[in-house]
Amino acid sequence: MYWYTETARIFVSGAINAAAGGAPHWGVTVTYHPDGGLAERMSALRDQLARVVIVDNGSSTEEVDQLKQLARRNGADLVLNTENLGMAAALNQGLSWARSQGFPWVLLLDQDSEADTDLVVAYQIAYDAFPDKEKLAIIGCAYREQVGDTTLFAGRPSFSTRPWEEVIAAITSGSLLSIAAFERVGPFRQEFFIDQVDAEFCLRARSQGFRIIHAAGSALKHRLGDPVRRSFLGRSVHPSQHAPIRRYYMVRNWVVLCREYQATARGWILREGWHLVKTAAKVLLYEDRKVSNLAHMGLGLWHGLVRRMGRLD
Repeated sequence: MYWYTETARIFVSGAINAAAGGAPHWGVTVTYHPDGGLAERMSALRDQLARVVIVDNGSSTEEVDQLKQLARRNGADLVLNTENLGMAAALNQGLSWARSQGFPWVLLLDQDSEADTDLVVAYQIAYDAFPDKEKLAIIGCAYREQVGDTTLFAGRPSFSTRPWEEVIAAITSGSLLSIAAFERVGPFRQEFFIDQVDAEFCLRARSQGFRIIHAAGSALKHRLGDPVRRSFLGRSVHPSQHAPIRRYYMVRNWVVLCREYQATARGWILREGWHLVKTAAKVLLYEDRKVSNLAHMGLGLWHGLVRRMGRLD
């Protein structure tokens, strides 16, 4: 791993900044073989963040050259890992760098996520209205997903009495994370590697008295897998077409969370379990690579039960 650093150029002020002594926001984007649309998505952040660090997990030489050009154009920092260390490790790298620079809040984004132009403003409004700021760990938002010409979620949510809503967990992408909470809760668990990394952190934070909220008035365009449209009894369904290896991590890490948080997050665990059951049904009915997907889900179940963690080679 090494650092490729450029000088940042943009400063954003707001309620969160003022509360933190005027310090600006930092953004962390994790990449792994990024597509050609990353530059456009990064440009949407230029006016919202003071500084951005890109953490790359072992992309090709050509892709790394493109990332260097992108970092130079956008005044971003670039962390280059020589292999795929996983989402959790990459997030920890970016957050550690932000913490060393004195940034109190960090916006986390996946490489295929596109932020609304007023995302940070919505977060600042939610923060300003939230009464227990010292216990606030993460501000997130709803997301929308595009499948062809169909938008699976089109809303910019508004809550009737206040600009925030408390939730059990927020997805990594679009999360504005408090560095103070990160220091107390601890890093993302690298043994999880990728899936459920965000859920585990949120559940752990809540067990320590922290709170997670969604902000109203903005949303994130986010991609879950490689979804396609299928028809079932005249209704459209959208299987995500995740790779089999992702199915493995989803199931394995959920099993671990069941064992660790069944007493404090039973409702969330049951909902996620039902979601995995429906996922298995969609794999069986609609997706390609049925045997491989189901085999990986079974392996994930077994490894979760015996606590075999880390990266699956």
